[in-house]
Amino acid sequence: MQFLNKASAIVLSVLLTSVNWISLCPCDAGAINTDISQIFAEEKSASPDSKSVYNAIMAMESKYPEGTTWNNSNYYSWKGGIYNTGFGCAGFAFMLSDAAFGNLPARMIKKFNPAEIRVGDIIHYSGHFVIVLELKESSFIVAEGNVNEQIFWETEKTHEYIRSGFEEYYTRYPAIATGDVNEDGKVDSADSSLVLSEYGLIQTGGRLTFTETQKKSADVNKDGKTDSSDASKILEYYGAVSTGKNPTWD
Repeated sequence: MQFLNKASAIVLSVLLTSVNWISLCPCDAGAINTDISQIFAEEKSASPDSKSVYNAIMAMESKYPEGTTWNNSNYYSWKGGIYNTGFGCAGFAFMLSDAAFGNLPARMIKKFNPAEIRVGDIIHYSGHFVIVLELKESSFIVAEGNVNEQIFWETEKTHEYIRSGFEEYYTRYPAIATGDVNEDGKVDSADSSLVLSEYGLIQTGGRLTFTETQKKSADVNKDGKTDSSDASKILEYYGAVSTGKNPTWD
């Protein structure tokens, strides 16, 4: 298993006069797969939701159906930003990730908490990379490549199985800023108003408007719901900031 970060990849490129790459499965460098390196030109939303991510990933199944050959001669240049290129299982996961997230940057998370993993996240365990399609109570449904040199869709992996070999996971959902519901870089009365509006829709059975990121940002008291108490706490926080204080959400 070899990893090349961007700094070491630059050195390698000078030495080999080749593209930067990382080997994320035991393999030798194979031929460039030019057919998949330029698939995704469309920019994706800055705040993707799980449904759109799932649909974008599953749209790739028709191009790469179950049983398609995929091994370490297949590799893909990732737009996630942490690594440049992945071979085999990593390359397949990276390709599906780009289909869903476009150019959004990835974040590496070293702590395994199944409750925080979302559809479209890439999990690295026991030297293998998979991309999450569905969340279940005690397992993930995933897509994976380079399993017996083939592609498989909707394989189930239990949390305990993943945990036993967990290394890290990668998410491309934007980091959640508590209280900044309208994602304008600050917490103020506008955020409180949005929360109250959404709460009103919840109470009357209206069509909800918040993305999953906004739901988590709005739930400032961390009770798992969006309601008037969140709106009040946001106003309280804003009032403290406005008077020169340094409040926390605790």
